[in-house]
Amino acid sequence: MKDWKDYKYIVTGRRMTDDNNEIESLRVETYNSKNNELNFYQLLSKIKFASMLPNNSTAVTAPPTTNGKVEMGAEICVIKSKNGTVYLRTKPDGIEKDNLDHLPIF
Repeated sequence: MKDWKDYKYIVTGRRMTDDNNEIESLRVETYNSKNNELNFYQLLSKIKFASMLPNNSTAVTAPPTTNGKVEMGAEICVIKSKNGTVYLRTKPDGIEKDNLDHLPIF
């Protein structure tokens, strides 16, 4: 089973475009092994975030739990459509739509 330390980026939130059709930017955190906590990294546009990920994903979602903490979610994959549009998905199934709906909107 993977641990927070196995991921370079941990995504805890999303901002949607005005028409609410796709992700505009992401709240990205990193894991601090010294204090066993997630630390705020930065807000990144979807395009910038996608460009930072190598072919093998080093990012994971971290949706909130009912007790105010976050739990480890699914690995994030970057999907590019034939026309070059970038989508962020937790399943590399080729569907041309972002699917990080379980993350809160900020």
